[in-house]
Amino acid sequence: MKNLLKNNYFLLLSGLPLVITFLFLQINIPIWNETTQKALFYSVFLYSIALILCWICLHHASLFERGEWLRNIITIVGSGIVLLWTYKHKITFRLDILLLFLCALYGIVHRNFIKPSLSILLFLLFILIKIIGLFWAKDFDYGVKTLFEGENIIFSLLIPIVLLGFSVSKKQQESFITICFKGFLLLLVANLIFYSFAISPDKNQHFFNFITLNKAYFPYYEILFWSKFKHFSFISWIILAIGGLGGLLWRKDKKLISTPELITYGILVFCFALMVQARIVIISWFIVVAFFVYLFIEKYLSKVVKYSLFIFVGLTTIIGVWYLVAHTSYFFDSGRNEMYGRVFKAIQEANLWIGNGSGYQRYIMDGFLGYVHNDFAAIIIDTGLVGLGVFIGWLITIIFSKDILKQYLLLVFLPIMNTDVLFHAFECGYLLVPLMIFILLAPRFKYWQG
Repeated sequence: MKNLLKNNYFLLLSGLPLVITFLFLQINIPIWNETTQKALFYSVFLYSIALILCWICLHHASLFERGEWLRNIITIVGSGIVLLWTYKHKITFRLDILLLFLCALYGIVHRNFIKPSLSILLFLLFILIKIIGLFWAKDFDYGVKTLFEGENIIFSLLIPIVLLGFSVSKKQQESFITICFKGFLLLLVANLIFYSFAISPDKNQHFFNFITLNKAYFPYYEILFWSKFKHFSFISWIILAIGGLGGLLWRKDKKLISTPELITYGILVFCFALMVQARIVIISWFIVVAFFVYLFIEKYLSKVVKYSLFIFVGLTTIIGVWYLVAHTSYFFDSGRNEMYGRVFKAIQEANLWIGNGSGYQRYIMDGFLGYVHNDFAAIIIDTGLVGLGVFIGWLITIIFSKDILKQYLLLVFLPIMNTDVLFHAFECGYLLVPLMIFILLAPRFKYWQG
């Protein structure tokens, strides 16, 4: 019993506000208004911040590297970007600048030069092709505005440059994943509390109505009152992505993330996706579960079967998501039919090899959806088969990297890249900076080979 409490005290303390919420709502049901929201915001988040800071202090020896103060600050800043990205992008923008500066400073101080991997070179080439694509853009000024404001391509360009002098360590990866996991576990509990308060005043609402897969069951944006971003799909998606990374760390070391924490996280993220009706995340949750089932049976499979299965699952994910979005009533979005009509027209009118030039995918969506909600379609419109070929080449290096973290993150990227974008919006660019540095473009460690 003593060991159980010792290993799971963080989970128990995380759930304490939920218990208090349950007891409070039995006695009194407050009106859901701005006053209630402010009280919940400050009380729940101040408690959560205090709890995770105490946990970090108690476990600093296992999280941080002795004497490597600059590396440790980089880890904290990177974790902060991911966690605060769900709240306010102005903060993450500044933290991204700080993170890139600290990585560059580390390379200068230690006079490091790290030979870039093929993955880094291909990613850099992809970014350069997008910039060069301005020279055949149909509207040069619009293309410049798109790349440097709409997509914030400067951050993407700086990532491979700073990685010439800095690379994360295995311990940094573990700490980054753990801190993000713990932070999002607290956020999931917080959102369950907010949902409970929001739905309680309505006597016609049952607590479990979110399971009905009815987009009109409740004004679910109310749950996200705490966020300046309020994009329910992206918020729930990054929480799911970090949960999977936490699961991979759990497979290697159960000291940082316990089994009950992982199970609780998995249940809560699925419930949260249902509460905010994040349809693509509901699908992605099952993909992540299937991925972990694969990990348990992979030792019985040959290398050829492994890679074939991974590619098959990836293609099935892309095609399956497209089919659900286009042909089922719950996942259907009428605006996408018009979007793809404009996409196909733009591809037909362009040079198939080099596309219409950078920024054109936003140009054809101006006044409609703002941008093409599909990374692959956006790339072929702007930079044609050349740009798409380099981008897919980069994805292939991840598939064959023998790094389970990178392979997992790519798999969980695919659904959102197929229904929205990760590489063509400045908001997502802020999030990609730490994910690139700590996971996708990080060195390959034998520890993570799968």
